[in-house]
Amino acid sequence: MVSERKFYMTIRQIIAVSDVQMDDMSASQLCREGYDGDVSLSEETVLSDVIDGKAAAELLIRQGSDPSFLMLTYDGNDEVD
Repeated sequence: MVSERKFYMTIRQIIAVSDVQMDDMSASQLCREGYDGDVSLSEETVLSDVIDGKAAAELLIRQGSDPSFLMLTYDGNDEVD
């Protein structure tokens, strides 16, 4: 049975402005440059949604993570000890 727990998915958009190209920077590099470097940053929430266990497991797999990170199986069921 699919988990009855609630999970949350949030998509954030980072807007970076600089006088150098930033295409090859990761999100963490952009943030570091925004705090310590020469990049101006702003961010906003694009989407925030409650998802079920199946969707959470699918998203974790797409991110290269394992569903067990949230104590789920690959099908979105709660892991059983």
